[in-house]
Amino acid sequence: MQSHYRPLTIPLKVAEVMMELYRAGFPEVKLPVRG
Repeated sequence: MQSHYRPLTIPLKVAEVMMELYRAGFPEVKLPVRG
């Protein structure tokens, strides 16, 4: 196993946090969500 974090680890965590904030309804977080 790699002793260092994989390149996608941090971006994925950031994406999860941003999605949580977006779902929570924070007006500060504006994501280009297109449904």
